[in-house]
Amino acid sequence: MSETETKMGRPPFEITEDVLQKAETYAAQGLADYQIGLLLGIGKSTMIEKKKDFPDFSDAIERGKAKGVGTITSAVFKAAKGGDVGAMKYYLNNRDKGNWKDKINHDVTSGDKPIHTDIQVTLVSADGKKQETYEDQKKAKQEASAHGENQTEDSSD
Repeated sequence: MSETETKMGRPPFEITEDVLQKAETYAAQGLADYQIGLLLGIGKSTMIEKKKDFPDFSDAIERGKAKGVGTITSAVFKAAKGGDVGAMKYYLNNRDKGNWKDKINHDVTSGDKPIHTDIQVTLVSADGKKQETYEDQKKAKQEASAHGENQTEDSSD
């Protein structure tokens, strides 16, 4: 290449303190690595390469992810302590899986024959109100559909 010719293409991507801070902030907001790369102006392959070649860059992203998870975990925990039944359920289902589940299967037998039973669990909030579940919503939609309640007002006989 002669002195008058210039190199074409993207300028080289350098890991600066500003880039490290942005990467950490983006990761804390829950963005995926490829999304962080896009915001920093680099493609997926460059993102992978830079994470391998620059431990500080990779560490900044991991630190950001941990901060984001910590922030949201604290918010869920605070909501659960405040009586939000959905937050309580979510927290316990994810933090104590061995004891808390949405669905519990029990194998019950009488002699050598299995006994089949269905157990219905109703969620009740601290103020005594029943919490509507996905199954409740689904059942209501099916009932409305069976009674023709989902027809538009424009339909006429």
